[in-house]
Amino acid sequence: MLSTPFGPHMINYESSKGFVVLKFMMYVGMSDPFNHIMHFRQLMTLYIRNDGLMCKNFVNTFQDISEAFVDHYLHSARQKQNISTLRNIKLQENKLLRDFMKLFEQEILQVESCNMDVILQIFKRSINLCMPFFESLTKKPPAMMDNLFRRVDKYSMLEDDVRAAS
Repeated sequence: MLSTPFGPHMINYESSKGFVVLKFMMYVGMSDPFNHIMHFRQLMTLYIRNDGLMCKNFVNTFQDISEAFVDHYLHSARQKQNISTLRNIKLQENKLLRDFMKLFEQEILQVESCNMDVILQIFKRSINLCMPFFESLTKKPPAMMDNLFRRVDKYSMLEDDVRAAS
């Protein structure tokens, strides 16, 4: 008889009719373990309340394996940065606003939760004060990040047109 970590209640568990085992990428220890667990949970969203199915498709109890998995691969977890790291990013002269925004956006994702007003203030200090975009942000600050991104896109197109004309 084969050895199994499952108790009798799990061994005898039968999944719902029509359930198809989803294709799930094997973790190889090179990426963030928290993201890997989140990816599994997203794939299994419809079945998240079905602990039996979650266990049969993963391991003993989902909580136990999640903790063991993260403990084992914690060294791969991305460390969140302090918001002060955003202050180190500056828009260099002759660089495109669009490129700067990509870098700034990547850095925001690395920062622990932060307030939109603080991010906006840091962003404004990071760009050239003479830019029309700075004036626009000062007159009408965006309420949400997506508003900021949309406005960056608009000013980036203007910047592209000005560069093309000169």
